[in-house]
Amino acid sequence: MSNMLLKYEKILERNNIRLSPVAWIVTAILFGLVAGVLVALLFDNYVFAAVAVIAVGDIIISAPIYRENKRTELIEKHFPSALREMSDILKSGGTYEYALREITLIDYGPLTKELQKVLRRLEDGANFEDALLSINENVDSSLIRKVITIIIDSVRAGAGLSEVLDEISEDARNLYKMQQERKAKTTMQVLFIVAAGSMIAPAIFGLVNTLISFLVSVSTSTGIVESAKEIADAIASGEIIYNVLLFYLFFESVISSFIIAYMRDKDATKGLLYFPIFVFVGFIIFFLAKYITQIMLAGML
Repeated sequence: MSNMLLKYEKILERNNIRLSPVAWIVTAILFGLVAGVLVALLFDNYVFAAVAVIAVGDIIISAPIYRENKRTELIEKHFPSALREMSDILKSGGTYEYALREITLIDYGPLTKELQKVLRRLEDGANFEDALLSINENVDSSLIRKVITIIIDSVRAGAGLSEVLDEISEDARNLYKMQQERKAKTTMQVLFIVAAGSMIAPAIFGLVNTLISFLVSVSTSTGIVESAKEIADAIASGEIIYNVLLFYLFFESVISSFIIAYMRDKDATKGLLYFPIFVFVGFIIFFLAKYITQIMLAGML
């Protein structure tokens, strides 16, 4: 748990959030509770309110992680090009420091800032290996860590850095392409899960819930059911089914999110980033289907 909080603290720092992880999580919970109270007052449903608490809290907690993942993805994308550029400068006779200074003039997005930190360490007297390790401290990427480790080991072994960078840049580019290809190959499966879990199932559940309420209303209005106890039992059963459907939608969103995260990134924990979207889309479609079918059946009562 302490390692997770330490890792989350670094993510908050990189996103310029000057709060401790515990304070940020408590803030997220408070906003989630406020959202839950508002939903309970608007819809008079405590299940939906509980879902709103979890979803809003998750959005606030996951927002820095989402931004950090986007930052890391951009760094991984531009890193091979930066290595190739540095290799070309070294081949032309430039020093490590000169090569770094030149590539920091190129816009590589967030990678440029990390390279500027490496250059600053070199100017402060650190050796090339120690300065380069600062990238590992600020970028949580297995790809970047592997590349940096190989570069440092090659330099310590006495290999020519320009040749090493040239070869590593091609390997890093291939690894990045493999990651993107895996995401592309799973697109159809992801779309199927999204369509089934966040659109089709909620729409069907909304229709079912409306039909149950419609049948109860028809039974009471036409006199098919006259007993007050039977009418109360039917209404109570409808409420139970309604809450069960909401719970099912919630857990289906959770499971779908983690499945997609594992399929696309081989990291199930990233499901926390997809989960709020699944929940909100699923519940919006559920209520839209519910109210649209209510309007369609209103004239039949």
